[in-house]
Amino acid sequence: MISSENLSWTYDELVCLNLVRGKTPGGVLRHYAAAPSQAWIMTRQQADREFGHHPDSGTVLRAGLAGSWSFCLENWEPVGFGPGILERLSSGTDAIHYLRNPQGGDLVEHLRDGDIVQSFELGVPGPLPRQAAPLGLAEAFRRGVSTRPYGDDGYDEIWAVLSDLTGVPLDDGLVNGPLPTVLRRNPHV
Repeated sequence: MISSENLSWTYDELVCLNLVRGKTPGGVLRHYAAAPSQAWIMTRQQADREFGHHPDSGTVLRAGLAGSWSFCLENWEPVGFGPGILERLSSGTDAIHYLRNPQGGDLVEHLRDGDIVQSFELGVPGPLPRQAAPLGLAEAFRRGVSTRPYGDDGYDEIWAVLSDLTGVPLDDGLVNGPLPTVLRRNPHV
């Protein structure tokens, strides 16, 4: 299991991440309507300096590859759950969406070929699906973080479980290191 001491990024106020099996980071950026040709290789610190924090201008997308999964982290104004994006990301494959809202709530969704296989909010009790989903996200999360009450700050444990399920070590080194980075402008700007 990934060490929780290497997951400090998971405590950020807002975390929006999509994992996609078998697609390239450039392909993932195109599904966001962002041009991979405009991406610069930047560390997270460089991206923060370059783009600042101007939520009205858009969101910073940082994409990468870990094993057979590509991922896209969004800073400031998440769009990865917007109309059609998750469906496009999961077309012909699996996609996992995670959103932690600063006002509360941790949503996890598993999509396959445009359809939702599982969708649940962490810490909210509810019945498990009658048939276990192939990745078994809800079951693994409930086992791995079942001791945490709703609203507890066990984000490092959440990501340790997700890393084990997918084999994607989304630790501080990967997330904060050099990745293709692009500003996806808001359509109304």
